[in-house]
Amino acid sequence: MPEMPSQHRDGVRIATMIVMAVLVSAAIAWFFADTGSIDRIAQLRSVSGVLGQLILIGALAGVAGMAIMQFRKNLVPLRGRYHVDFLRTHFDASWPDLVSLVSVRAPDLESEKARRQSVPLTPNDLKPSSLGRFKSGEDLDLDDFVDEKAYARYLDELIKIPRADSETSRRARGARKTSDEAGLARRWDVPSGQVIAQLAQIGEYLLARPRGHVALLRRFVGANGSATIDRYMRSLVSPPLQASETSSRDDPTVDLRHYVEQNLDSLLLAMSAEWRAKVRIEAAITAALVGVSALLHVPIGAFAKVSAIAASGVFGAFFAWFARDVVAGVEKWRS
Repeated sequence: MPEMPSQHRDGVRIATMIVMAVLVSAAIAWFFADTGSIDRIAQLRSVSGVLGQLILIGALAGVAGMAIMQFRKNLVPLRGRYHVDFLRTHFDASWPDLVSLVSVRAPDLESEKARRQSVPLTPNDLKPSSLGRFKSGEDLDLDDFVDEKAYARYLDELIKIPRADSETSRRARGARKTSDEAGLARRWDVPSGQVIAQLAQIGEYLLARPRGHVALLRRFVGANGSATIDRYMRSLVSPPLQASETSSRDDPTVDLRHYVEQNLDSLLLAMSAEWRAKVRIEAAITAALVGVSALLHVPIGAFAKVSAIAASGVFGAFFAWFARDVVAGVEKWRS
């Protein structure tokens, strides 16, 4: 883009200074306008009356705005969606791994029945009354077998057979990611502290079973604990040390647990602060829109409309947040 000539820049600067001088002069003239014909007490009474009306407008708009937001919250898991979006961004490429650990899916009954039916059993292992249950793929217990040894052999063989998705599960795999995130949005439609508590449980699981989830564990630990993770993974494949050679000071899991808790605490603070700011901005906008919708039915001047809309947004945001705290307190008391 070509640079503006110096004479043009000077002209724009002079024009801007002239406009600002006119506006400042008009404001000073308005401020010191002659009001000698009006009593000072009456002037203050008028000001307080106008201020009271503006506060009342803000209060009504704020309560109405919060009612609208609560109604919307009952229809859509807004906080849950926010948590999903926030954590998806935070965990980045490890997000699918986290979803697979957090999501609770219904068991695939078809594949489980097929696994149980494929166990190599003989009629001598089962009681005659249990043969039908075995052929139908039902879950068997000790009472279905002739003795404990036969039941133990059945369990050993069942463990060896891998789980395989049925045709129904394979068809649904394409939509699983969307359904899992929708389920998480409903499940995480709770205060951020409860979401962090669930993540803390996942963090404990990752510390105990890190294989296959190292990238996700790194996101839980954060950049400060990257070297500690490397040391921890090396310790898992190293020969076990004697009890006398180990101490809590040398145990990398102590450091990793510290980093996980520290990272989750920081995540909670960031998530809570961003959610509060988001809700307060939305409350101000909703209250201002309520004020605008009310002004559509009132024939008043432009200056009064601007004042009412500003009061609805500024004062309404405070009253909307206050009403939200009252509703949250009542809901907590009732529960």
